[in-house]
Amino acid sequence: MPAAEGLEQADVMLCVFNVENPKARSEADYLARFVSAFPSRLVIAVLNHCDRQDERELRDDIRPDFARHLATAWHRDA
Repeated sequence: MPAAEGLEQADVMLCVFNVENPKARSEADYLARFVSAFPSRLVIAVLNHCDRQDERELRDDIRPDFARHLATAWHRDA
């Protein structure tokens, strides 16, 4: 089933990004058209492999920077 067809039936959209390169522009751009079809509260962005990162760096640098990146790419709060 193509992504668009599956998402038409979904209640929640879970977007998983690799924490080692979470700002890969192609991923956020590809997902943008699908994200726009969901209310903000039903789109969940997840950073995968967080256990491989320093907790302080993840909390203070990676996560906030990633949230800003998604807000810009998706034109909404992440």
